[in-house]
Amino acid sequence: MTASRRRTRAQGLAVATAIGITAVAALPSAASAAESPRCDATTLQLQLLGGDVIAPIRANPKFTPCADDTKAVANVPSLLGIVGVQAVSASTKVDTTKQATSESRIAGAKIGITGPLSDALTGPLLNGPNSIVGQVDGALNGILGQLNGAGGPLSGLLSALFPTTANGAPLTAGLTSNLAGALQAALPDVLNADVINATAQAKCVNGRGQLSGASQIAGLRILGTTVDVNDATNRVLSIDTAALNLGKLVSVDDVLRGIQLSGGGLADILSPILGRQTNLYDILHTTDPSVLGSLNTVLLLASGGQLSVGKLLDQVTAVIQPILNQVNINLPPGLLRAQIVPKTQTTTGELLTQQTVGLSVSVLGQPVVGGTLAQARVSTAAAGCNGDGNDDVAGAGAIKDPDKFSSPEAEAVLQCSNRPAQLIDVYGSRGRTYVQGVAVRKFVGKTAAIYTRDGNKRVGSAKIRKTGLFSTRVPLPRASVRNTNTARYYAVVGGKKTRALKFARRMNVLSLTTRKGKVTMKGQVVAPRFSSQPTVLIKQRVTCKRYKKVARVNPDARGNFTVTFKAPSKKLGAAIYRAETSVPANEVSTKSFRTYTLPRPVGL
Repeated sequence: MTASRRRTRAQGLAVATAIGITAVAALPSAASAAESPRCDATTLQLQLLGGDVIAPIRANPKFTPCADDTKAVANVPSLLGIVGVQAVSASTKVDTTKQATSESRIAGAKIGITGPLSDALTGPLLNGPNSIVGQVDGALNGILGQLNGAGGPLSGLLSALFPTTANGAPLTAGLTSNLAGALQAALPDVLNADVINATAQAKCVNGRGQLSGASQIAGLRILGTTVDVNDATNRVLSIDTAALNLGKLVSVDDVLRGIQLSGGGLADILSPILGRQTNLYDILHTTDPSVLGSLNTVLLLASGGQLSVGKLLDQVTAVIQPILNQVNINLPPGLLRAQIVPKTQTTTGELLTQQTVGLSVSVLGQPVVGGTLAQARVSTAAAGCNGDGNDDVAGAGAIKDPDKFSSPEAEAVLQCSNRPAQLIDVYGSRGRTYVQGVAVRKFVGKTAAIYTRDGNKRVGSAKIRKTGLFSTRVPLPRASVRNTNTARYYAVVGGKKTRALKFARRMNVLSLTTRKGKVTMKGQVVAPRFSSQPTVLIKQRVTCKRYKKVARVNPDARGNFTVTFKAPSKKLGAAIYRAETSVPANEVSTKSFRTYTLPRPVGL
């Protein structure tokens, strides 16, 4: 092993140690994983420059029986100047509904053309008598020399900005190294991704473990080109050497950022004005009114009234851009080879492995980086099922369609609806309107927008929880319509509206709970009421259109009532109840009509 190779390997290990990366020979095999309820989540599993595999930020790192574990790091240091990420997190979790979840997430991932990769790519461009930098430097000297001649539009100004030295250094002295840096900085990254996420899950369905996994890739770009991962499962990419042009890789702005003011002449005048702005890009793009005014004054004086900051920028751009456009880059074929494999899922025995991005990058046939971004694994046994199909746990086997609904309550409400979301209740609470609703599983984590039908105004929003339920408090309806049928609320979820529910009702359910095999309902009959208020009947929904009576209760003088009754079997998962009674049409009427609460779900 050469000394430089030893230094590179040592630097990589130093960076790895700094962020808590451990070197691993190999992750546990699928055969061993199936023997116990295991899970883990790994953010980056990489092999850099042919070295050992490193795995930063692993949850449940020993791949032991699945347990709650979370690891997260922001601003992860770059690995050998090649791999960089803004933030990573990995988590494993087992909840009370016998569901095990492994999740790995990466934000702002980049496989960059920097360090040794940049040197390999730009070496042929920057070195030797025929290098691009030499060609551009020579061309700029010729053109700027002509412009600096007697009577040229930049006469006197360029010599003040870039005064020649005693040994006759050219006007563009220092530009060679600047252009080299600009070229290296402008080369496209091998890979960029805004979000990379992998999830693997085991859950009990009818007493047996069921595996599922999913991957998400947002904003994936390979060599600067956006890639639709849904159109291809395997891509082998090489730089198209015939299409590379210096003018497309390096902009005039890149060159201007590298040109520093020389000492003496106009630099001495501008330095107190510019402060830290010392390069030509900062000078020509300043927006500070005081700095801009001072610069224009100096330029007008130096050019005899011919130039301002804007005119100078236009002239410099007109000089430099054509030179960059004329330089074509001829790289050897196969200089850079990148293989990207997005979204793979494998199941071996009772182990599911979800990988979001597999990659391999080599330069001139030598490996630079390989491995996996975002991996999650879980075994069937991690869900903790008994395996006999008779688990008597709330939620186990209670959801008939777990792919659509995320809780028994959500299924109980939505199984009789063709809408993806529905409001459950709307009523006044503490000077606000309490709104509760439910949505199907695919909208979990997203936002439900709440609207009032009076003008169709958006009045609030609520995040849809893991159970599919959402709730919030929004402003009360306008006083002029508060007790009319106009005062209604609806939600919009996934672009679909729910049915609008009235704010003013003659009877409301205030709470519905279960404990020790009993259901307790608290509610209120809203005034006006009869002096001898009729009994309130409590009914349970048994089909989408039929209810059965399960209890009755007499409200007190204020219309309040509380009733407790036997709960149905836990195997139902959830039940829906409503109350009904009779009330007068108004304060002076003796005629009664039936009124009902909105149907309310309760988990069993």
